[in-house]
Amino acid sequence: MNYFILFYFIILLVDPSGLILHMKIPLTGLVFILILFKIKKIKYSKDLVLYMSLLILIQLISLTIGELYFVNPDYQNYQRIGTIIFFILVSFMLQIIGYNIVIIFIVSINFLALFGIGSFIFFMLYPDLFMLYYPQFKDILHISYRELGGIKYSAIYLGTSEILIFNLYYYLFKEKASFADNTLFLINMIALILSGTRVNIFVAMVIFLLYLYKKYKLMLLVLSGIILPFIFSDILPFLNSAVSLSNQSNSKKIGYFDTYSIYFDKIKYLFFGQGIQNPFNNEQFTTELVYMEIFRMYGLLFGMVMMILLLLPLFQIKKIDKGNKFIYLSYLTYLIMNLVNPSLFTSQGMILYAIMVYCFLYLHKNKNYHYSLTRRTKTNILKKGYIYEN
Repeated sequence: MNYFILFYFIILLVDPSGLILHMKIPLTGLVFILILFKIKKIKYSKDLVLYMSLLILIQLISLTIGELYFVNPDYQNYQRIGTIIFFILVSFMLQIIGYNIVIIFIVSINFLALFGIGSFIFFMLYPDLFMLYYPQFKDILHISYRELGGIKYSAIYLGTSEILIFNLYYYLFKEKASFADNTLFLINMIALILSGTRVNIFVAMVIFLLYLYKKYKLMLLVLSGIILPFIFSDILPFLNSAVSLSNQSNSKKIGYFDTYSIYFDKIKYLFFGQGIQNPFNNEQFTTELVYMEIFRMYGLLFGMVMMILLLLPLFQIKKIDKGNKFIYLSYLTYLIMNLVNPSLFTSQGMILYAIMVYCFLYLHKNKNYHYSLTRRTKTNILKKGYIYEN
């Protein structure tokens, strides 16, 4: 089953919409069937059942409110229900496979990084041939030509690029990292930079500096003396352009607040929301402002509950084994990135969220669940994973 889940995760990361390979829905159905066969072996946790029940209840209430308000029936979309169901599906997988699903997730993200870099190299070497087939793969990757602070570059953005931070933190904190581990760290970092978004580039730079400091403190000092002049002459204008209000992307996001203020002026929308199936406007279902969207859809009352459910696992970080803190840092960084990159309520976001909830409900409460992925072991990573038990 581990190999099948690996294949499933790779498909989800490479083709998240399922519009190219057309394998997402059939594979999800097979996963559901496999879970049904294993359902008797699942050890139910009262905490997990309560957590999922509360999550489902909020969706049902929001759906009901949305139908009662009937904001815009011609543009209704029920995708949010699908993402919550997927979260529950992954939670059941964690009950069956256990913590090993984390290493499967890491391997699948490595495939994503290689796919991104491979696509970029192919585009640079054979641009005409690439552009010939590009229209067929627009739902998987997007080509953009960026110019920020006078720096011009080509970028290939994959819809799931943000999840690469999970592997960056994993390899950053892995003890006694091998040459292969360091190579995979660089591959994931390069893939994140090549995605081209300002947030992804900034996060990749910060994690890379942490990597240099952790691995080669002396080298970082030498490199700093060489790179600092370049940073002040070129990178600062780049970052200044990235946060500038005159930037088209930034001005568009700011413009959303006018629409939000109109919605929140109505008491019923402010407290109960518009429903998870109703769109932001007639042109787009949702915006890039994920957390504003939570309050627009769920309202102040249920939006606060959703935020608590999203943030609650982070409060246990001090109780978690050092080897597992990379998961918490990944999730925290991912939540921060979602201030401008709307990828939380997606397949990748729900996998990470399910892993976080699993760690929150199991690893800090049960001494028999003492696992670590950042320590070296010779165990087969697809059969038993990096597992340590007390």
